Amino acid sequence: MMQNTEWWLNLGRLTAAVFLVGLVGAAAPGWTQTTTTGSNAVFTTTAPACCNYSNAVIDASKQSGNDICVQVYNALAAGATSASSVVVDARGVVTSFTCGSNETPWRNGSNTYQNVPATILLPAGTIALSNGNPWILPNGSKLIGQGVGQTKIVAATSSFGSQAMIQMGTATGTLACPAAGCTGVSIEDLSVDATNGSNGISNLNSGEGSYVRRVNLSNVHSTGLLVSTASAKGSGPYSDITFNLTGTSSGSTICIKILNVGGTKGFRGISCQGPDSYSNNGIELDSSNETIEDVVINGFSYGIHIGVAGAAQSDVVFNVSDITSGSLYNATVAIEKTYTVTDVVLMGIHNENTSGAQGHLNTIVDQWSSDSGSPLNITDAMVGLYVIGQPLYGVGAAGPFSRFTTSVASVPTWVVGSTVPGSGTCTAGSLYSNTGASGTNSYGLYACAIGSSPTWKSVK
Repeated sequence: MMQNTEWWLNLGRLTAAVFLVGLVGAAAPGWTQTTTTGSNAVFTTTAPACCNYSNAVIDASKQSGNDICVQVYNALAAGATSASSVVVDARGVVTSFTCGSNETPWRNGSNTYQNVPATILLPAGTIALSNGNPWILPNGSKLIGQGVGQTKIVAATSSFGSQAMIQMGTATGTLACPAAGCTGVSIEDLSVDATNGSNGISNLNSGEGSYVRRVNLSNVHSTGLLVSTASAKGSGPYSDITFNLTGTSSGSTICIKILNVGGTKGFRGISCQGPDSYSNNGIELDSSNETIEDVVINGFSYGIHIGVAGAAQSDVVFNVSDITSGSLYNATVAIEKTYTVTDVVLMGIHNENTSGAQGHLNTIVDQWSSDSGSPLNITDAMVGLYVIGQPLYGVGAAGPFSRFTTSVASVPTWVVGSTVPGSGTCTAGSLYSNTGASGTNSYGLYACAIGSSPTWKSVK
């Protein structure tokens, strides 16, 4: 009985194997005739029966080419007829990670281009850009690495000049953005090392849906991240970005420069480690309707410099921690007088080193503070709020300005209490409201009078 059972089981296995061979054999001719190398197989009810290919995801490792740029380029070419964005998976590429002369994922050596919206999944490893050829991401391009510590893009030569190694869109050439500008261009989960380059990442042409996230930039000799021109309006947020510029010596090295954009979705989660040089700015804010929040600054003459190269209006800077050590520097946040700066709010500014021979001497410096040209310096280690408003009506753009701060040591402010103010000195021009005024404590308003030792004087 047991022998008969085994005979029937073996017969069943044989029948199933023959059936599967026949099925695959019947489907294979149609499949192999229409497939594109590297494309995913998908089920279809139309001819050929069973299986066909899809360009929604293309495996770059199955494309021809001697390096990663050529293989990704060929994968983009395979998906060029797709009506919508494709995904190019380059995580399995094992050829050279050094791009050849005149090669990028969107350009081959013979100057043929692929302006294809695509998400490119980069492998872990170090990818080298050669011959000063930046990666210019066309409209709808998304560049995703395997993580800050996994995927690194480096400049293999020093021929980049003033170009950024990675550029979010361009206004000219075959890869040019549409007339309304590029959208949906993003970079995330990778590192950029500009040891042989100049600038890291630039966005001068991409707006809505365009952002940089979870990126580390190191050894930048000029600007780590440049966001500039009205074509970048609506882009962002730019978040979780770390700059390590300690190996650079250029006096113009900057982590982030925001210039004449007119409003992004903000910059947040920024860590800016500087080269320990007197002449550097960590972040330059020369644009309006911007927000900068959750920032750590270390090693710059000015942590955040506002109004250096353009107007800055209706901006908010929030939660800045300055841990600069070493020689004495200028300020955690500074407001310049060269361009119009109005309606700017600084909140939660923390300077860990405001005295002695370490760190920044001033937490906030405001060059718009007086008509005499002498800046206002706030040396409090922590400033909860500092607001510069608009110039007094009828006196011109040079001020004086409306302003308010929670600091009571350096700037006139408004203090509220339920008793008579003390007899000690105060900041000239400050007001004190006595909410408990009655009887001998009858004055409800005091002003800090000007003098060699300003003190509170009753007003009414």
